[in-house]
Amino acid sequence: MTVGVARAIRRVVRDAKGCLLDYATTLDTQNGEEVLHAKRVNATGRAPTIVRPPSDSVTFLRVSTDTFLRAKDVANGLDVYVLHEQWRKACEVSGERIRNPDAAYLAYCRAAAERSPARRVS
Repeated sequence: MTVGVARAIRRVVRDAKGCLLDYATTLDTQNGEEVLHAKRVNATGRAPTIVRPPSDSVTFLRVSTDTFLRAKDVANGLDVYVLHEQWRKACEVSGERIRNPDAAYLAYCRAAAERSPARRVS
């Protein structure tokens, strides 16, 4: 590392007062070389915790990539990813257990295409 780069890094770490974005930083000298240590922390200064959603709410709403491709044909001109998010929310609100998410999503896309004002004009 050149002297100019090391000086710039020292200045950034010093100005950030040991907290650079989501990282707690320290600058140490080991064996004549400067070493920058960075540890990821959240805004409270603690390491972030990962909260996983319950497996049921995630797994039963997964659809395959092929289903998205078929949905583009079915929902002619509509954004299939927005439809997917709307479908997921509707499923969560209703609380029904979906046995075949691919077929259910395609049916939702068909219904959305029929309801679409652009569809009625053509």
